[in-house]
Amino acid sequence: MRTTFLAALILTCALAPLADADPTTHTAHSPKLPILPDIGPKEALKVYRSPAETFQVHLSTPKVTRTYIQYEVSFPSIRQNRWKTVTGLYFEPVGLKPGAKVPGAVVVHHLGGRFDAEVILAQHLASNGVAAFFLELPNYGKRRIKGTKQGFVRLGADVASEAFQQAALDVIRSADFLRSRPEVANDQVGAVGISLGAFVTAVARGVDPRLRRTVLLLGGGGLDTMIHSFKESKALLDHLGVKPEELGAIFKNVDPITFASRVHPSDVLMVNGLKDKIVPPQATKNLWNALGRPQIKWYDADHFGLLNHLPEVLDMTLKHLAGRSTF
Repeated sequence: MRTTFLAALILTCALAPLADADPTTHTAHSPKLPILPDIGPKEALKVYRSPAETFQVHLSTPKVTRTYIQYEVSFPSIRQNRWKTVTGLYFEPVGLKPGAKVPGAVVVHHLGGRFDAEVILAQHLASNGVAAFFLELPNYGKRRIKGTKQGFVRLGADVASEAFQQAALDVIRSADFLRSRPEVANDQVGAVGISLGAFVTAVARGVDPRLRRTVLLLGGGGLDTMIHSFKESKALLDHLGVKPEELGAIFKNVDPITFASRVHPSDVLMVNGLKDKIVPPQATKNLWNALGRPQIKWYDADHFGLLNHLPEVLDMTLKHLAGRSTF
């Protein structure tokens, strides 16, 4: 059933040929961060501080389908140390009337493996009138440093913490890219995060209240306590060179709970599994309470079982981002 659905969706979204066209470049703008510095944890917000900046956005030759236009996109990251360039895919809805404005969303992926589900999600959003940008996080995809495995979690505690901060800032800048698009409504740009992406997205949403409707799939909070639920926690801590008592200080600036007071609960939809052993239900409840108890949908599933409910999750995500009743 799941395979049939995914195959049908992929075939529906198959790319149609397009006449040659030149790649395009335009400018976008990021404001001074953090926005509203006097609300919430001042010290934690300092690590996300950055100046206002205009930046160049590069888009590839477009590929057109019946329901969306796909571009490869790149632009400078706010952080210019290891991963200087943000890369991803932009999906623009087709058939918009001149001057029409649609909601937009940054789609943020999970920890590892393939990201077919996130791309399908972005395609689904664009096919139904929500412009979507699939973001490659630091050390993933085209951003992976040669000679390393994809991902930043195992690069050492300090590097991983800095990379997580950069990931949240990349979500914020990706939202600024969406706002630069003429078809996107500036005040209706939100984000969707899956697993690791949900943690990154929740931090980005807390740092930058310009982000609006947000969907957190398989996310939670309280990273210092959550990591102890992993069977591999001791080996991971040894690999990172971290003592258990140091976790609180290390994770404070990248824990969604730290910034939850800056988020309006009506903007958030959470979707989680009751049998999840990677993001335990208690970690989800920790964040849910800190966010002011937003809408939440529980499934009788583990971390990977949510794929069995993909059609419904796609529909809920679309409705929330479009400002319609979710369930």
